[in-house]
Amino acid sequence: MDRGWCVNKNSDPITDFDNQSTNRSTRVLFITQSSAYPQLGVLYLVDALRQAGIESLVVSCDLPAENLDSILTDYRPAVVGMSVLTAPQVVDFKRHSIRIKNEYPEISIVWGGVHPTILSEECMDSSYIDFVFIGQGEDVFPDLVLDIVNGTNKFTKRVQGRSPQTLDRYSPAWDKVSLSQYLFSERHSVRSPITKVQTSAAKVFDQIKIDIQAIDPGLSSDVSIHVLEDIKKWDVGLYELDKSIFYYLITSRGCPYSCTFCSEPLQIMHGNAAGKFTWNSHDLDWVKCQIDVIRERLARDGEDLEGVGIWDDMFWVDKKRARNILSYLASEGLTYLIEARPDQLIRDDYSLYNFLGETNCSQVFIGAESASQETLDYIKKHTDIEDYYRLMKHASIVKVPLRMSFIVGFPGETDESVNKTLDFCETVTNGAYGPWVNISGPKIFTPYPGTVEYDRAVEAGFVKPATHVDWRKIHRSTEAYLECFPWMRNYPSATLERLEHYFGQGYSALTTH
Repeated sequence: MDRGWCVNKNSDPITDFDNQSTNRSTRVLFITQSSAYPQLGVLYLVDALRQAGIESLVVSCDLPAENLDSILTDYRPAVVGMSVLTAPQVVDFKRHSIRIKNEYPEISIVWGGVHPTILSEECMDSSYIDFVFIGQGEDVFPDLVLDIVNGTNKFTKRVQGRSPQTLDRYSPAWDKVSLSQYLFSERHSVRSPITKVQTSAAKVFDQIKIDIQAIDPGLSSDVSIHVLEDIKKWDVGLYELDKSIFYYLITSRGCPYSCTFCSEPLQIMHGNAAGKFTWNSHDLDWVKCQIDVIRERLARDGEDLEGVGIWDDMFWVDKKRARNILSYLASEGLTYLIEARPDQLIRDDYSLYNFLGETNCSQVFIGAESASQETLDYIKKHTDIEDYYRLMKHASIVKVPLRMSFIVGFPGETDESVNKTLDFCETVTNGAYGPWVNISGPKIFTPYPGTVEYDRAVEAGFVKPATHVDWRKIHRSTEAYLECFPWMRNYPSATLERLEHYFGQGYSALTTH
């Protein structure tokens, strides 16, 4: 099989604006969230634009204003696309949008991503946004850019995306980022994440305060200090790994389940004009091509690829495809991190869990969410609590580390249920199931707009944010969560003290080190 098209399709990143074409019509500037993980949605769009002959550049939303001004002046984009998340990052995107609209009115601003997909009407009312892009963009966004450049006015402010007709046609534009920064080494955390993030935050903190105050004079102390304090708390070091694992690769899109707290299925449904669920996947040959590209680019930085993190919403919809991909990785001498549901792992006498052990899996992650069957039923997890205990016992047999994540504080969740989860996490952390089981969290519930739990939260006293800036108030720090989520005030003082202990340590109190 000839896979040269994949290995060589990505060019080197643009590093010298003066040596590039001065035709502004071929340029898009993307602004993404600052993250320890690659922003794959935008990197797919870069590839789609490249196929249409349109240049693009990617920068982070924590970029100081003067640096952004320099890029806008030198690069001269026709369009600035922003991949927007909800609180608290939406504040950064708003301040950049207002600044660009005021200083560079000839540039069209497009908001896409999770926030405008779920809350399109809120975005439609914002004068600093020219286009609100709903859903997936590979097949539609290049047409929007050309429409803007040519002035043909075929699109209205609300732009409906769609699932790509042929997903394998697109790949992340890995050349736009430094892949070595996304390697895990020695332990399950991005290399030196705390130092890196704190340095970045301190560097731009003063500028963020200045820019935010231009939007809302009372905002800077409310948001920025909370964010910086949380950054100091979040020690994400977990159990030891002896591989350099690239994090992460997505081989499919969509999830057929309907957990009441999860926004992932909503993003897919809102992103289709028909409003229906879709599951779309890459085939094995595409995955092979991506491994070739990632290996080659890491080698340029003197790094070896020893494994990958696969982070699909639901990897196992097509079980044959899934197993073929993991078998291929094993044949290449690569380990991997994967996510699965408990019922999938134990089905047919642990057939899948055993398969993970046979194919060199470094860790399997499950969204356990709660140790209370009552809560699991309430959030429609479709999981039996007994499956957790079966899995934990089998982990030491198959010798594939099992990582379980938990959430507390759902609207309507009882004090008894919360304490069951906390007790469960403590038992595991204290070594009851040996070194093969560890805990992520528990974390405080987040009310994602459009979900059943969001509506329940509103009924329980959660105040709907009226504007983009108001989303800053949804904050899970120790100081803020009781104000954000008033139903939690009804828990007995002993439970609140337990929660204070956990969340006062930045969510890592129950993490296995």
